[in-house]
Amino acid sequence: QRLLPELAPTLPADVVYPIGLGRNPTQFNHEDACYPVLDPDIPYIKPSSVGRHAAKWEDLQTAVASAPDVALVSGEAICLASERRARDLVQQLGAPQVDVIITARDLGSVITSAWQQLIRNGRPRPLADFLNSWMDSRGPGTLTEQEQRWEDDPSLFRWREYAIGSLAARWQRVVGTDHVTVVTVPPSGNPPTELWHRFREATGLQSQLPVEPP
Repeated sequence: QRLLPELAPTLPADVVYPIGLGRNPTQFNHEDACYPVLDPDIPYIKPSSVGRHAAKWEDLQTAVASAPDVALVSGEAICLASERRARDLVQQLGAPQVDVIITARDLGSVITSAWQQLIRNGRPRPLADFLNSWMDSRGPGTLTEQEQRWEDDPSLFRWREYAIGSLAARWQRVVGTDHVTVVTVPPSGNPPTELWHRFREATGLQSQLPVEPP
C-alpha cells in the first residue's frame, strides 16, 4: 500500500484512484481535501475552506487506509507543504509505505505561467517587474539559509514549490531518499503520451497501469 502524490489521472482496476470524497464519488484532485493539514503553510487557504473540507480529509484517510494495494493521492498544493506539514500529512494518512512522484516543468515555463495567471486574475503587471519581484523574494544568503526562510515564512510558499531540488530534498527527508522520484514534463514537440509513459515507469506499476494513457 503506497501513497503517490502525482498529477496524471488513471483508472487501473487494482489501484484506488480516483478516490470518492464527500459528494464526489470520482475525485481526481485531492488538493482541497488536504487543506486541513496544509492550512498553516499556504496563505491563500481561507479558514472557511479548512472547515468545509474537513470531512473530505477524513474520507481521504479512510480511502488510503482501506486500499487493498495502492492509493494514488494527487494535488498540486501538496508540493507547497513545508517539511513539518509534509510529515503531518504522511503520518495522518497512515500509509505503511510512501512514494512521492513530483512532476516538474522547466522553471521558465512555470514562472511565465504564474505571470499569465496573475493577469487572468485581474492583476496585470509588466513581466520584467514580476520577475524582479519574484527573484527579490528569494532573499540573500546561502541555499540553506534561504530554505529555512521558505520553511518558516508562509508568504514564500511559491519557493517551496518552484525550487525543485529543495522540494525533492524536503520530501526525501520525510519519506526517504529511495522513495522520491522527479518526472520531468517533456518539452513541446514530444508525443502527447510521453508524460504518461514517464509517470508510469516512475510508479513501478507497469504491470498495473495501461501502456497507453487512459
